[in-house]
Amino acid sequence: MNAQEAAEKIDEMNTIIQSSNKILFSGKLMVSLGVLIFTFPLIGYYTQWLTFGHDFGPLEGIYLPVANAFFFWGLSLAVSFFFNRFKEVGIAREPAHPLIRKAFSILGPVCFSIAGIIIVFSLAGLWKYIYPMIFIILGLLFSIYGKFTVPAMVYIAWSYVFAGLLFIYLRKYDIPLLDLYFMAYHGLSYVAMGFFLMKKEKAGA
Repeated sequence: MNAQEAAEKIDEMNTIIQSSNKILFSGKLMVSLGVLIFTFPLIGYYTQWLTFGHDFGPLEGIYLPVANAFFFWGLSLAVSFFFNRFKEVGIAREPAHPLIRKAFSILGPVCFSIAGIIIVFSLAGLWKYIYPMIFIILGLLFSIYGKFTVPAMVYIAWSYVFAGLLFIYLRKYDIPLLDLYFMAYHGLSYVAMGFFLMKKEKAGA
């Protein structure tokens, strides 16, 4: 392979990755997920964190973290599915390149790990560490995605890892509304990432 052919292959790979960016990471999706995260406390407040006033007795310590974690995670997945199903209303989305999909197949093990953490930590009475662990896993996930797509995403990834570790450390102190502070950062970071991606999409249009 001569230098010209090598350059053409590199350009082809770059085109594949850049075209897949718009599919794998939608600015509108990230903003929507960020806004959705801000609704979690409201949903929790008005549903009494999905107990609806019912007393679950000794099972409440297991029910609350499992029900809420899977419910809010399910809402996020539903929003992601909607955006992945349609690029614009009435316009079918072009599929990502098979090589990109293969590289991002780590999503399956990540989802399994999150589900396992929710269940095992709840049964072990360690529910306070579920959200911090999810932060760390998201950090690792976005770090991998950033290396393949948008390099700036790596900075967000590292911030999630540090946030998760700080979250775990602060758990030993009885800080009121600690979860809400980290949830606010989670939502704001998604919104900021979304606007950054939308700006990048417009610049590349």
